[in-house]
Amino acid sequence: MFDLRYYQEQLIASAHKSWESHQSTAIISATGTGKTEMYMSMAVSEPGRVLVLVHRDYLVTQPIERLERAGFDDVAVEKAELRAEDGYKRNKIVFASVSSIGPESQAKRLSTFDPHGFSLVIVDEGHRATSPTYRRVLDHFKRNPRLKILIVTATPNRKDGVALRNVCESVSGTYGPSQAMSEGWIVPVKFFRRDVESLDFSNVRLKGTDLDPEQVQALLMQEKPLHEVCSSLAEDRGPTIVFCPEVAVARAYSELMNNRYRPGRSVMLYADSPDDEREDAGKKLAQGDLDYIFNVNLYTEGYDLPNLLRVVWAAPTASLVRYTQGVGRVFRTHPSLRGLLCGGPDMSPQRRLLIDQSPKPFGIVVTYYPVNCKHELCDPVDILGGDDLPPDVKAAAKQVQDETSKLGGGSETEEDIETAKVFCDLRAIANQKYRDLKAKASFADKAFDPMSGRKTVGGQKDVSEAREAARKAVGTWGAGEPASDKQIGWFRFKRIAIPEGVTKFQASVVRDLIELGVQALTALGYSRQQALKVRDEMRSRKQQGGSDDAG
Repeated sequence: MFDLRYYQEQLIASAHKSWESHQSTAIISATGTGKTEMYMSMAVSEPGRVLVLVHRDYLVTQPIERLERAGFDDVAVEKAELRAEDGYKRNKIVFASVSSIGPESQAKRLSTFDPHGFSLVIVDEGHRATSPTYRRVLDHFKRNPRLKILIVTATPNRKDGVALRNVCESVSGTYGPSQAMSEGWIVPVKFFRRDVESLDFSNVRLKGTDLDPEQVQALLMQEKPLHEVCSSLAEDRGPTIVFCPEVAVARAYSELMNNRYRPGRSVMLYADSPDDEREDAGKKLAQGDLDYIFNVNLYTEGYDLPNLLRVVWAAPTASLVRYTQGVGRVFRTHPSLRGLLCGGPDMSPQRRLLIDQSPKPFGIVVTYYPVNCKHELCDPVDILGGDDLPPDVKAAAKQVQDETSKLGGGSETEEDIETAKVFCDLRAIANQKYRDLKAKASFADKAFDPMSGRKTVGGQKDVSEAREAARKAVGTWGAGEPASDKQIGWFRFKRIAIPEGVTKFQASVVRDLIELGVQALTALGYSRQQALKVRDEMRSRKQQGGSDDAG
């Protein structure tokens, strides 16, 4: 009934394995990787009845429409005036709104559901399952000892410390955005930081897990930042969703764009906007009749807008859940690729090529930053690096990204993380050498500058690893005219072996780096973006009289 991808089948199998020893398990899968298809497939194949717990109406209508298109209609709905358990018939799958059965005031309505009448409860957008209303529903159904519970989410972490472990016994499988991007299922993302000089967050407090929205609203509504943000945003074209902290901010920014900067090209929506307004705005955005949707707490979960090119944060956020969900809106591939992305891990290069050649080769995330803020703000490393990164690498990656996100080409988080890893590895090597050789006056312990290109290749193992990195780096430069005989001759004269496939452009940039003082194997191991950034930085330093420090 559902044409599942290989990783979806693996995640489903892992969930069934977890249920052998746990009542509840979680599947964590990035936005755009097909969580809905996974849980619908599991619901249809489940021998008993299934309850799907959701928190918004559109999270009911969208999966039911997909089920109907697949030829499955044994479905009931429990929300508002609709009742699933009143009649004689007991439908196979019940979609229930948590606001209809979760609050204490709805205890009688919840009691109409026999816990023993269901074999599986699925919680969509499962990061919400830690709230009291969800827990009340889950506790009701847990009275059935044979019940299985599935939590499905793209956002397992919360900065308020209330983790999924409070409601879920195990995590059966994870498929994160970094892996999904590298395997060609979602688009790569470029991140841009735009500093707003007139925006001072030094006195903004935290309220719950995020910055105080009322304080942020007061600052964003001031005339200078209002115009500073809108005049910059007016230069961006293409389908864009702008996240705002409060309705008044979204309305003010949308009106200013319509009245001055981009007449008739934006609308404002918020959580209580009617579904028909939301659907109409989504269609206009896809058709090119709109460029901007300014929204508040609306486009953070469940909305499928494959045409979306850009996500914009009018101000940064400290809420990891909100940031992860918002950024995820831009992960989906262009609609023209529907049905074309298929195969296993071995087909990753082909899928990435299809994405690269599509009308949406990458997504864009823009964040407008205040001049200062005393709180820890979310950034791309939190999503694409996450808890798997050692603290020193994560901190270094954030530092690198602070600089690269201000550049014209934007920041590519994966490359910034790799740069940070090199930085930390070399710093660790330098520190070890210092400990081993500190008695030798000739040794100097210098911090590695990730933008300077300094890297010393030592023993045979280091050389082999560097050569392997050089071979891999060739693939990041794209197609182009092969290196000329003259260029190859220069490398031979310098006794530098270059890997097969080096283009004329790469050879030119690598030669520039070598002449600026970068080790040959290091220069060959840079990706296209890293090489250009390092070259530009070193040239700039040299022009400013800092050539000794740069190289």
